Amino acid sequence: MERHPLNPGARRGTNGIWDEDSLTVMDWEIPKKRIVLPESLEHALDPPESPVLRWDAVKYRVVVAKHAHDLPIIDDLTIHLDQRAYVGTETVIGNVPVLFFGRWPGWYVVSIGERQGGHTVISVFGGSDQRFLGNRLRGLNQPKQRGK
Repeated sequence: MERHPLNPGARRGTNGIWDEDSLTVMDWEIPKKRIVLPESLEHALDPPESPVLRWDAVKYRVVVAKHAHDLPIIDDLTIHLDQRAYVGTETVIGNVPVLFFGRWPGWYVVSIGERQGGHTVISVFGGSDQRFLGNRLRGLNQPKQRGK
């Protein structure tokens, strides 16, 4: 079984799906789009049941339709999550957003929530407006900057 270099706890099963042996494949998810949660970020999800995030099929299609130009970022989230700058919990909803630099002068945010026994990607979007980062950070309880 293949282990992921950014999280050795994540194993790719015989069907090519991350953690398929320990995290049940649900009918609402896209199992081949599962995202490995980097080991450096596991502390943000208390306690992570699995080192893998699911993508809800409907949410994935909505995100891709709205942000098609960001597909290279969306489909390679493990690497970008590992390079994040901030992580925190939203003050209102309680999801865990993670903010990271993108491929152009701007920021991306990934919002992670829970659904049926596992963590799920809720949304991914970016912004290059100077206020984007400040607005996102104001909506977090005690945001933690990487390395501090």
